[in-house]
Amino acid sequence: MAVNPATRRRMSEQETRERVLDLASDRLVEQGLSVGLDALRMEQVIAEAGVSRASAYRCWPHRADFLADALVHAIGRTSLVPEDDETIRRLLGVLEARRDVLGTEQGRRDVVVEALRVSLDADIRRMLASPKWRLFMALSVTHQTLPDEDLRATVAASLAEMEHAMVQRRAEIYETMAAMIGYRQRPPWSGEEGFMALSQLSGLTMRGVLSRALGDPDWLDERTELALFGASGPAPWSQPEIALTTVLLGHLEPDPSVVWTPERIAASEEQFAAIAASLGASPDQARGDPT
Repeated sequence: MAVNPATRRRMSEQETRERVLDLASDRLVEQGLSVGLDALRMEQVIAEAGVSRASAYRCWPHRADFLADALVHAIGRTSLVPEDDETIRRLLGVLEARRDVLGTEQGRRDVVVEALRVSLDADIRRMLASPKWRLFMALSVTHQTLPDEDLRATVAASLAEMEHAMVQRRAEIYETMAAMIGYRQRPPWSGEEGFMALSQLSGLTMRGVLSRALGDPDWLDERTELALFGASGPAPWSQPEIALTTVLLGHLEPDPSVVWTPERIAASEEQFAAIAASLGASPDQARGDPT
């Protein structure tokens, strides 16, 4: 006797929403806004997602509702943390190469300045190459031109929420990194508010750098050998690196109360390993060791 095939489990409304929105977000990231939102066709996304058309239309009776949710979902998938461990690997490389000078004030300054230079360059290039960041920046600039008033308001609120989360997370990273390298905030900055202010300033500077580099990526490779920010020797600096390092070291200074004993240096290395782990890379992976 023939056996009837098992009845396929009906997808829940939440599963339908997630599958459609994930696919719609991917399409937005791939296409960007250069082709316009009209290119994101609800019927096509529903078909590609393999969900019931009736179920999808129960979730979004109107196209404007679908677009709003798709844009908000895409914004929410933008991440501040590195998408790979390249920045961490570069920082660890600087630390390993100059471990023998960490016992002197000048040596530590050289390490801090060089670490900022190479990590900022890696961060700029990572974000510039990220389609998610490109979409986020494009929406930040153009969301006020969206045709539907409710859609504009929804996207604006989502952008503001994501921006606040990014500022908060960046401030936490700066506070942790400052303690790790033995730096403090310059007066009158202090406490959580000071690090939030630093995060906002560096974010504004980074946005300006990315806007310029989008139209002229070769600008990132224009470099001049300069001894800057108290470093003992010259290094090949780009204008973006100078701008961002100026913001950071204009806000932070060495903490004279920190005594750099071998134990203190070892503790800083352990803190860095913890940061690497929190960003999704194990210490061995961050160092490039085989697994």
